[in-house]
Amino acid sequence: MRSNCGSLGRRRSLISFTLIELLVVIAIIAILAAILFPVFAKAREKAKASTCLSNLKQLGQAWLMYTQDYDGYYPRAWNGGGGYGFDFQLYPYIKSMGVYDCPSADNPPRTWPSGWSFPGDYTVNAAVGYGSGTFSVNESVVRHPATTIMLCEIRNTRPPSGPEHEVWVSSKRDVLARVAYDRHLDGSNYTFCDGHAKWYRVEQTWTMWRLDNQELP
Repeated sequence: MRSNCGSLGRRRSLISFTLIELLVVIAIIAILAAILFPVFAKAREKAKASTCLSNLKQLGQAWLMYTQDYDGYYPRAWNGGGGYGFDFQLYPYIKSMGVYDCPSADNPPRTWPSGWSFPGDYTVNAAVGYGSGTFSVNESVVRHPATTIMLCEIRNTRPPSGPEHEVWVSSKRDVLARVAYDRHLDGSNYTFCDGHAKWYRVEQTWTMWRLDNQELP
């Protein structure tokens, strides 16, 4: 009888110890999850930002090829009479709708009167995308191509028809209201008039919107 009681006591002790161990393991897993989940989320966002940057590099190269084919003239952000915009004009040089699509954005598509529809995640800096007729400005008027923004990421500024095809920037407030300046880890990707693309925090771009590279008020 005593032997049975002793065995039962040891069994209870063993069970209690196992439960304590289990709770410790669960606590450790919870702590590790709290530490690692933000790391994994940041890594995923970095991958998305990298894809977006690649898109903008390709769009920049397509923009330059278009410019070479049309005697140095940039494509217009939009052409109301013809029912198309810069995305349509660059498409023959890209031939992929995926290049217009930022994986971190959820903007609706931008549909033109001609019937063409493109992902609406990127837009043109109006300083280089506005003009009369078919074309915009000539590349000769852009004195600082490496530091003048050509394309940028945009918010869903015009639901439900899709974001604006160009952003008019006369002040820092205009940038903050329209540009998706914090889409990727507190910054955003931009394409410049020499064709390169780079990630910047918004406060680093204040001198990059105007053709004269003067800081925005």
